[in-house]
Amino acid sequence: MSSKGEAARILDEGLPAELPGWDLTDDFLDDVGRFLDTSVNDSIPDNGVGAVSQTPAYSSADQTGLAETQLDNSLSSPVSADLDSDLSHTQRRFHINRVAQARARQRKKARADSMQSQLAETTAQLRALKLQQKQLEARNVLLEHVARINQGPMPSSQSAHNTINSDLGQGNIDLAGLIDNTDKGPVIRLTAYGKQGRCMTIKEISNMSFEELAAVHTAYARKLGQCLLELATSTDTGRAEAEMQNCTMETHALNLCVAIGNPRSFSRFHSQRLDGLSGADNSHLSDTFYVEMLAAIDLTEPQQLDLMHLRRIFYGRLGQLLRERKQLLSKLSGDTSDLYRTIEAVPESTDIAPQLRDNGLAEYRVYCQFASAFFRGIFTCKQHAVSAVYSYPWIPVKHKMLEVLAAQRHQPSAERYMDGDGLEDLQHVINWQQLSEYLKTLNTANLTQHVPLISCKRASPHPDTAKPAFPKTPFDLLI
Repeated sequence: MSSKGEAARILDEGLPAELPGWDLTDDFLDDVGRFLDTSVNDSIPDNGVGAVSQTPAYSSADQTGLAETQLDNSLSSPVSADLDSDLSHTQRRFHINRVAQARARQRKKARADSMQSQLAETTAQLRALKLQQKQLEARNVLLEHVARINQGPMPSSQSAHNTINSDLGQGNIDLAGLIDNTDKGPVIRLTAYGKQGRCMTIKEISNMSFEELAAVHTAYARKLGQCLLELATSTDTGRAEAEMQNCTMETHALNLCVAIGNPRSFSRFHSQRLDGLSGADNSHLSDTFYVEMLAAIDLTEPQQLDLMHLRRIFYGRLGQLLRERKQLLSKLSGDTSDLYRTIEAVPESTDIAPQLRDNGLAEYRVYCQFASAFFRGIFTCKQHAVSAVYSYPWIPVKHKMLEVLAAQRHQPSAERYMDGDGLEDLQHVINWQQLSEYLKTLNTANLTQHVPLISCKRASPHPDTAKPAFPKTPFDLLI
């Protein structure tokens, strides 16, 4: 076999069908080069290995380019198509996942909205049920108080007051208003004695005994309780509101008449039980009692603010009068702890006696005006009725009610206001004079509603004329 044939055989057996991905041609040819005749004039016979003999020889650079071409072709082969297919499948999966996530978020939001709507509906139902429960509880409490009032004594039209002139109130005078002037002076109609009512002067009312006053107050409390029940259960409330308004006006006038004409009886009337039974006075009533009563009265925020303002100027005025009285008493010798005995013991020739009397009258007038602003101005007609019915058989202590409310609102103590609260005494006089102007705005037209006290801004009097003007007649205190 010739060397060329041997070389062809070696090439045919040694070279793989496909070249590897790296170029080993030079090394391989160097290894078998001694067997090859690389003369260009020699011809390669056709000995059956034409596949090799017909293949041109490639240089090293040509082999490298061939490998790169094969690699490029492999990228455009079916493998590249599979890769594109994989990428498209991944994108489709991403798209499907995004759509699924969006739908999940929508379902989650829909569930949250549905739960929120259900929560709001349930909360509204719960609030309505609580309100209904509160109304039922208030009605039950009202029924209990009305039942207790009905067990009390009732005034008799024949014996409740044996000094009443039977001719009064029989059509001889105009009873369109609560107060009217007659030959006997101002009279007040008291409907506790029946539909016709009885007209009584201030003197006649002030001369009533404690038992008579208690019976009249019980009658009014019973009527007010019936009015409240009718307001709570009936749709036609016109008659009940009108009667409740008349009753509250009459009870307020009755209290002021007793306060003016008979202070000692007034003190007992406002402290003892009014149902004819023996027992402790209203001083034993606890803070819990007043807390529950305030809840039943249901004061609005503007009303509470007005009450706190009234409390501030009320104690400020009392403190100013107390300091003024101490200055007068400091000029006297001996025991001055009892004001009334001190006034009686002071010789009339001195200037201190009338000044002490004026001071005492001013203080008493402050209490009367305070009560008028409390019940007729700040309280509504219905709240006044609730207070009278709830507190029966006692009359609530207004100062204690204010202190309980002040404690709930974290207000300063009464002693601080009594000490002046950083204001001059003249300012306290001016503040109370403004309250007197406020009381002039109260009438039958606004009795059923809250008349704001803080917003009632009036021009303050000149400091030289700030001295309070005392009423010409005791009945002026009713205004």
